[in-house]
Amino acid sequence: MRTRSVRPAALTVAAAALLAGCTAGDADPTLPAIADVQLHPVGDPGRWFSEAYADGLGGRYSTMNTLCGVGDGVAVETLDASAPDFGTQVQARSLDSGAVLWTLPDLSCAEGAVREGAAMLSTGPGESAWRLVDARSGATREEFALTDPDIGAGRVTARVDDLWVVESEQQLVGIGPRPEGGTGRVWQRELGTRVEVTPLGDGMLGVSSGLDGRLSVVDGRTGEVRYETTGVDVGSALTWASDGFVLRVNQSDPEYAFFDLDGEEIDRTVGESQYPFAPRGSEGVTLPIADHVAAGKVTAVARDGAPALFEDRGRHYTRAGQIDLRGSSVLLSDVSADGSMIIVDEPGGEGFIVIDAEGEDVLRWSPPYSELRVEAGYLVVSDLNVTDVLLPR
Repeated sequence: MRTRSVRPAALTVAAAALLAGCTAGDADPTLPAIADVQLHPVGDPGRWFSEAYADGLGGRYSTMNTLCGVGDGVAVETLDASAPDFGTQVQARSLDSGAVLWTLPDLSCAEGAVREGAAMLSTGPGESAWRLVDARSGATREEFALTDPDIGAGRVTARVDDLWVVESEQQLVGIGPRPEGGTGRVWQRELGTRVEVTPLGDGMLGVSSGLDGRLSVVDGRTGEVRYETTGVDVGSALTWASDGFVLRVNQSDPEYAFFDLDGEEIDRTVGESQYPFAPRGSEGVTLPIADHVAAGKVTAVARDGAPALFEDRGRHYTRAGQIDLRGSSVLLSDVSADGSMIIVDEPGGEGFIVIDAEGEDVLRWSPPYSELRVEAGYLVVSDLNVTDVLLPR
């Protein structure tokens, strides 16, 4: 196998600093050198699941309502009224007891509307206001007047300075303090269909469209496009970094090109695969280009930046040593905040297994599911009309 990398001096120094940097633990001579790389994840800290799952499951919170999100120990949901005249309402329940903590009428929220302990609620299409409430108490934190009545409830993608960036009705909207005074919509961009938005570093947003292979970098403060190109295989060849993006140029003889946020190529490697990190960009966590260059065989990263799972010469390792993943690490979905546990698909089944650093089972989820995600440190499983928030023991 050969590896070729030609990079500017600044990136060479940065990658070397990563390799030389200190990690959360002392160097272990029995582990590959890549175990000592210090990485720098950027994004939502709630996308790593809690270390409390090490003791197994303590129960689950199940709902058939639209789960807008979890935060601060509560589940925020939209309830559809039983009669057309009643409209909708938003309700929060304690994850521990199931008790209703608050209810707000004539409002709704969408999946992904809870972030940083707050929920973004909407009066719905035909109205002109959004409300940011405390997820625990329901108290209003901010209200936003909108001039476009066709924007309904949406997913909160990022917070950039004083602005909240929301995806709604195939629109990307920045709301917050307006330059002319008051609060409301500061900027708005059309998204279209089959579009994925990834929060990056320094307030930037990565926007990829599978319909036309379009890749855009959008400034979350203004909504302006910083860079854009088309003809990209955004489904499998693109990986967003916090300060750029990675494109797979060739799969059979692995070749990858690394770009900054202005579309300038700053590095290229041949002969060594680049694996996606967990948590992933689609979950709101990215790493800088220098991390990708220095640690392409790391597949899971703890919240403090220490490699939690990595590959060397076809073998998989955690910080405890070599491990049997019962499959490929490429299928890895999530990692705990301290890096001591990872989630792998159950071999031959429809569930998943949480395993510890030695490869021992911590817990299993056997029922079929269509989506597994991590919100505010909780494991959330969805299938058909039911969503389960799995509670640590």
